[in-house]
Amino acid sequence: MGQSSSPGLDSSSPASLPDALRVVELEAELVRMRRDLSRRVRARTTELTKANERLYGELLARRAAEQALRATEEKYRGFFDHAVEGT
Repeated sequence: MGQSSSPGLDSSSPASLPDALRVVELEAELVRMRRDLSRRVRARTTELTKANERLYGELLARRAAEQALRATEEKYRGFFDHAVEGT
């Protein structure tokens, strides 16, 4: 008789019905857990995509504001430079 990891069973004996039912239950739980994980990953991916889109919009707005500020600074610098030269 071969050795088995289950007490009282050897490798040539079929698994008991309770053991087989437990395996089926565990496999079903694994399927449920994988589905739940997949759902959670999709939800989190959606959240992160939205956050990235929002941050990208903020980045574009900041860049536009910086460019407008630089243009305004150059404009007023030109006024003051010419005003000093004219006096």
